[in-house]
Amino acid sequence: MQMQYIRDSEPVGPGAVMAAAHVRPAEELVTALRKGSYLRKYGRRGKPKTHYFRLSGDDRELLWDSSNGKVRSIALVSVVKVQQGQTTEVFSRDPLPEYEALSFSLIYAEGRAGKRRSLDVICRNMAEFETWYWGIQLVIAWTQNVAMQQQQQQQQAAQQAVTVP
Repeated sequence: MQMQYIRDSEPVGPGAVMAAAHVRPAEELVTALRKGSYLRKYGRRGKPKTHYFRLSGDDRELLWDSSNGKVRSIALVSVVKVQQGQTTEVFSRDPLPEYEALSFSLIYAEGRAGKRRSLDVICRNMAEFETWYWGIQLVIAWTQNVAMQQQQQQQQAAQQAVTVP
């Protein structure tokens, strides 16, 4: 996986990502997301629950184990924005200001209609927050870049098929 480096979209050096005041290797962040951890998820209904979150084997989806035992997922290519804090409608129902700094939301488009939804989570500590907040943005950027390259290749192939007699 060819990684980009971020901190407000600025490179910090080869193979490293700025996470708050610490520089961490990009691969270290991605490895931590692949291993996964327990995060508190705010749902659209009911009280927040702790779920095990992790990246899929191909790094293209965020997976979590739901309360009913099923594995749920979000395609990272569908994520529009990663939002720090508790600013979504879901968080506003039952805000926990003392965990504001440990909270973030993935705003994503769901289904063919592209309805905007949010996945809202709270991390257990600042180190976990930095790993997930910066790491997920890194993986999302990579995933979306790969998807865009594949789409361009398909368009070029289609154009070549039309122009070749």
